[in-house]
Amino acid sequence: MKHLPYFLFSLLFLLLLLIQNCNPGVGQLPVDPIPDNAWKMPEDVPASPSRHDWLQFGWETFIALNWPADNNWPLPGNGGKPDMNLNITDKEAANRHAVWQTYLEPGQLFLAGGAAPGTWDNPVQSLHTKSNGQDLLPVLGGFGEKGLFFINEDPEVGLLLYDLAITPNPVIDQNKNYVLLEVRLNQSEFQYFKETGYYDACKQSAALAASPTGFKYLPQTGNGNLPEWAQQGAVEIKASWKILEPEADIAERYFTTEGYYLSPTYDTLGPYTLGLVGLHIMRNTPRSSSTWYWTTFEQVDNVKIYDKNPPRRPDGQLLSPSFNPGPAGAEPEYYFGYDTTGRLNFHLLDSIKPPNYGNPVIKPERLDAGVPPPPKPERQPVDCSRVAPIPADVQNMNRDYQARLAGTPWQYYEMIDALFPTPNGNYRLLQPDGQSSQPAVYANTPALINTTMETYLAYKPSTWNLDNCLTCHYDASPRTYGNEIRKKTSLQVFSYLYRRALPSTPDSPGFFNCLEPPGYPTVD
Repeated sequence: MKHLPYFLFSLLFLLLLLIQNCNPGVGQLPVDPIPDNAWKMPEDVPASPSRHDWLQFGWETFIALNWPADNNWPLPGNGGKPDMNLNITDKEAANRHAVWQTYLEPGQLFLAGGAAPGTWDNPVQSLHTKSNGQDLLPVLGGFGEKGLFFINEDPEVGLLLYDLAITPNPVIDQNKNYVLLEVRLNQSEFQYFKETGYYDACKQSAALAASPTGFKYLPQTGNGNLPEWAQQGAVEIKASWKILEPEADIAERYFTTEGYYLSPTYDTLGPYTLGLVGLHIMRNTPRSSSTWYWTTFEQVDNVKIYDKNPPRRPDGQLLSPSFNPGPAGAEPEYYFGYDTTGRLNFHLLDSIKPPNYGNPVIKPERLDAGVPPPPKPERQPVDCSRVAPIPADVQNMNRDYQARLAGTPWQYYEMIDALFPTPNGNYRLLQPDGQSSQPAVYANTPALINTTMETYLAYKPSTWNLDNCLTCHYDASPRTYGNEIRKKTSLQVFSYLYRRALPSTPDSPGFFNCLEPPGYPTVD
């Protein structure tokens, strides 16, 4: 019996050796690989979904959207087609465009005069591109579109490339570069607008006037006319990019793309290496249709450095956040989610007319069409922090997926949270007229913000309440005759892309509104 302790010690030693040899690293548990068919976007959550189901739905959607694409983008054709012979974890995958990048832009769907957009594979309006001498690269902001909330204003206000919705002021990173934004829609949504004719603002208005109950909503599922990779309901994407500086940024920690961008003075600048810093995902599914489903992802270094031993940048400095001065491990926190010093004029909240439109943010200056932006040395970075912490269960799921994506740029991305309908939620949806939903519809959280594209909205300026996607999108509705932005209807569609439609019969030459038919009742 006296030899028993030595026997047990030897057995324990052998067991530790076995664990070390069977696992990818000492002390690490095996991780489930990303399946080879994860290019297929999940169509919905299961019946009676748990919160875990909704979060997993978000991560699975994120992976499918960022799967390497199999097409010749930025040339048209097979937009959204994934490469089924690659896995997102394959080394080659990081050098390919992501599936969502090859979706169409709103500027390819909503054309001047409400004209027909063509087909998904052969749109009338091509993506704006420019050659760098070897490759054809995209031009971000190439359509020169206005911000959504100011689309009916003249002159052009708040360009979409820099526009943070109701606060059309840009975000400036620590390298004094502007954050660049873009929007995409999937094939299912494009086909819906094409088949209904709602790409023409006047067809939206006529359908709504004829029968509000007969207005056709955005699809919740795919259909047999779509390819297998497009069998999901409407999906909209908003992405944010930062210009990577060779000496200040570690490019391996980003999903990157090469491209140009259009300045407010219509100069094509670049090419640059762009690093993805935010991805906002909207989905309409059968089980999310009462509120839609929303989730948002960010690059992990945006406002905090998680590494216990931060790596060094190419210039030798320790890595610090992209959107605050750091340092790593002692990042500043701001009550409103950004440093408001010298940036707000609260008196402007009461000024809903031009040139302020109720926007209290005065620094950095709004970027309008034709107005030269300040030169780079004169720009002041917008220092940001996260107001609502990432929930513990989201953090746990992030760690799981980051481990499964190890060795790829995607290991450096994290879900912030998800927003979805639930009968026990603590946010009550509003109707388009601003009244509480009847019967009551609830979502799970009052707070969901992406720091790179909703920077000034952690607390909504008009109410100073915590903000989420629905506090803005609740009043998204189809176009009516006259100024849709001032009209309230009972029809709730959650997507602001309806607002992008231009009229085939404007009320006057060059104007945004549809000509009202005789006898049409005007209701503000």
